[in-house]
Amino acid sequence: MAASLKTAYFTADDGVKLAWHEMGDGFPIVLLHGLFSSAATNWIKPGHADFLAKSGFRVIMPDLRGHGESGYQTGAWPKTILTQDCRQLVEQLGLKNWVLGGYSLGARISAHFYWENGHPEMLVLAGMGLEGLTNSYLNLDLFRRAIEQDDFPQASIERFIQGFFRQSGCNKEAMIALLESQSPLSPDQVSQISAKTLVLSGKQDQFNGSPLKLKDMLPNAAIAWVKGDHMSAVGQRSLAVDIVDFMKKS
Repeated sequence: MAASLKTAYFTADDGVKLAWHEMGDGFPIVLLHGLFSSAATNWIKPGHADFLAKSGFRVIMPDLRGHGESGYQTGAWPKTILTQDCRQLVEQLGLKNWVLGGYSLGARISAHFYWENGHPEMLVLAGMGLEGLTNSYLNLDLFRRAIEQDDFPQASIERFIQGFFRQSGCNKEAMIALLESQSPLSPDQVSQISAKTLVLSGKQDQFNGSPLKLKDMLPNAAIAWVKGDHMSAVGQRSLAVDIVDFMKKS
C-alpha cells in the first residue's frame, strides 16, 4: 500500500499561492522538481516519494512557482525568488535538520539555497553537471526557442522540449521570466559547498554538463549513476534507492 499523500498551500512573501506535497514521517528531505515539471511528475508518479517514505523519511515536495498546483506572478522574476520560496516553506515547517535535493533546475536551486539561506545537512544534486551550475545560461537559448518558436524538425531536441512544455500546462511568459532569472555560481562557490553531497545522474546524461566534474569539484561528494539520459533517468526506480542509501550511510 502506498504511503498517504498530503497536499497543502502557503502564501509566498509576494502574495503568490504555492503548493507543497508531503509523504511519510521521520527525517525530512525536501525535493525540488525540474523545469516544466512538478512534484507529481518527478517524485510522486515514478514512486520515489513512496519509496523514501517507506524507508523512514518525511518527503516534502513543493511545486515551484509557475508549475504544478502553484501560482506565479507576472513580469520579471527576482533572481533569488525560487530559493526564497524554498526558504519560506522550510521556515514555516520549522525544519532544523534536513536534506535538500532536486533534479535539474531543482538541483540548481538547491546549490543556490546553500549559499543564500543557510546549510541543509546534506544535498542531493540530480540531473546536474558542473557547467549547469557555473553557466546558468547553458541551454537557455534552447529552451527559449522551444517555447517561442515552431516548425522544428520532428526528431529535434527543440520539438521534444516543446512537446514536454505544452503537456506541462506551464505559462509561456512565466517560464521565460523563470529562465531569465537564473544566475550562475562561480567555480569557487561550488568548490566551497562543504555539505555531504550526492551527485546523481543518468549514465547518458550530459545535458547540464559533466556530473563527474561536479563531483570532483565538491569537497565532500559521492556520485551515483542510474540508467538513462536527462529525460529518462528521473523515472528510474534506482534513483530513490540511491538517495536512501546515501542518506543512511551519511
